[in-house]
Amino acid sequence: MSMKRCPSCAVTFVEEERTRCLYCDTLLMATEEEDTNLREQHNLEFFNGVYNPVIQQVVEERGITTHTRLQFIVASYFRTRTFHFMHLFSRKDFLKGKVFRRPFIQPIDWTSLLILPWMIVNIFDTIYCRLSYRKYCPQCGWKFYKFERSRHEDHNHRECAYNREYQRVIDEILSGNILYSEKEFRRLGKMKKAAGYRSAYWDLCARKEYFSGILDITCIWFSIGLWTLVIIWMSLPAVVKFVSALQGD
Repeated sequence: MSMKRCPSCAVTFVEEERTRCLYCDTLLMATEEEDTNLREQHNLEFFNGVYNPVIQQVVEERGITTHTRLQFIVASYFRTRTFHFMHLFSRKDFLKGKVFRRPFIQPIDWTSLLILPWMIVNIFDTIYCRLSYRKYCPQCGWKFYKFERSRHEDHNHRECAYNREYQRVIDEILSGNILYSEKEFRRLGKMKKAAGYRSAYWDLCARKEYFSGILDITCIWFSIGLWTLVIIWMSLPAVVKFVSALQGD
């Protein structure tokens, strides 16, 4: 069976479609199962911290990592870092737990100034989530829409199952077990899709819209252009005053 191996982290990936390492983003090299000593060696070395410190850090930070680090790891696995994917992932994370753990869906910092349209979406979507998602499901651990009603006025069982699958995917990525379980997630995802059900893994894989990349570039240039206009507008009086002073001399 053909596999892929990261020359930097020394991690072998079972999924042939993967082109870059989940943990360091290095291009993967083709290898064979015979050359890897497969699961026994990897499980032992991975969880004893023998591998590259980058992977060890991922495992050690699980549960206490910053949201930005979590985003980067998951986005690297799904080979997409568009603002749309990041917002949807952050939104899902934002709705997890009994209480809202941070002020906004996406943490706002100086980099938000370069993506002003998404910062506006972030603010308004945060307000919507805080007002609308007020119920909590102890089965899956997620908040759900406060006006949602089922037979027993509990969380919809399909949505609850979707959330549990979503959490399993994230846990597998952070633990490193996704190296071996991704084929099973893919197989079950296809089965659910064929049966007319939603699959969390399939949805995460599908979020690679071509226009999202174009939208990201447009968003950045729009923000840069807007800030340039603001700077020009703010500095214009000083420039006019300086020119007038020169002409007066």
